[in-house]
Amino acid sequence: MNRFGIGKILLIAAFFAAQSTVQTPDAFAWELVEGSKAPISRGELIKAVKKGKPVIARIIQGDDIIELIKDTDYDIKISDSVIEGGLDFRKLPKVALKEESLPDGWSDEDKAAFVTAKGPYIKKVRIVTNAITINSSEIKSVEGVGSIRAKKTFFNKKIIFKKVVLDGKASFSDALFDDKVRFMSVDFNGGGVFTGALFKKETYFRVAVFGAESYFSGAEFKEKVVFNAIFKERAGFSGATFYGRAAFSDTGFQNDVRFSGVVFKGMALFDEAIFGERAYFAGVEFMGHTDFSDAVFTGVVYFSGTVFKEETHFMRAAFKGFSFFPGARFLDKLSFEKARFSKDPIFSGAVFIGDPPPVLPPSLVR
Repeated sequence: MNRFGIGKILLIAAFFAAQSTVQTPDAFAWELVEGSKAPISRGELIKAVKKGKPVIARIIQGDDIIELIKDTDYDIKISDSVIEGGLDFRKLPKVALKEESLPDGWSDEDKAAFVTAKGPYIKKVRIVTNAITINSSEIKSVEGVGSIRAKKTFFNKKIIFKKVVLDGKASFSDALFDDKVRFMSVDFNGGGVFTGALFKKETYFRVAVFGAESYFSGAEFKEKVVFNAIFKERAGFSGATFYGRAAFSDTGFQNDVRFSGVVFKGMALFDEAIFGERAYFAGVEFMGHTDFSDAVFTGVVYFSGTVFKEETHFMRAAFKGFSFFPGARFLDKLSFEKARFSKDPIFSGAVFIGDPPPVLPPSLVR
């Protein structure tokens, strides 16, 4: 398994933040030195994108990118630039949510099911047919608007952000990502809102830092998702569904985090994760292999009524606060080998496939 410790994450993030230059293709004449970024007009932007060239070291108006998306389906590649005014996808035209407005690659059954499920509360959507890649750039916010506004926006092609700083909130509630999504080494300084979003392909939030409250409540991840991230404020995943492997290995939750009611249909990895004040896993269904090995719970953790259907590991986990497992059901092999409890855990009403793990004295199973 590819692992990133919290210390490594911070070091990597600091390293990326320190990088101020990138190599410039010979096709571009400007030098990449501090203060050299020059504004680019809408016409120049369109011309470069039509030629398939990346836009490097420029100051770009967010509205110009939105106009480009509105009028074309060209791939957009931006590097080492500043995007002023944020990206407000709400300015794109709306279309009615119908089966014909969904991506061509979907089956008729999937289209019908999606419209049936989402139609009652999503009447109209905005559609983006451009692949968007943004590297080593900053997306500035507008006061009261945020850095990205993409509520009820459907992205039909890949979205790749790498070493990007968002100084305001990024809102993707009820968005649809039909292709791969990469938020690599992205600073969500204003937090991220992905409530109700649908991720159809593999999704990565590797080495991402969420600087404000962030929510993925009710989101669906159809394939593998990787969160090697830091959440500095509250985070919420309540009601989300993970269909493939969900990797939260080495993730740091510095404040409260809620996974209440989440369904993990595949493997769930929280090894070496660090949990802050409160961690809520009440009512979660872990349907695949589950691993909390070497996790650290610095505050209170709730596994009330949680179901662990396959092999589960809490080996070497550290429970520094109160830990509650009342009514939890462990339906396969379970290991608390070398786990450390600073306070007596509560297992009242818990169900084990065999005897309670021998590492737990009988007095703790009450």
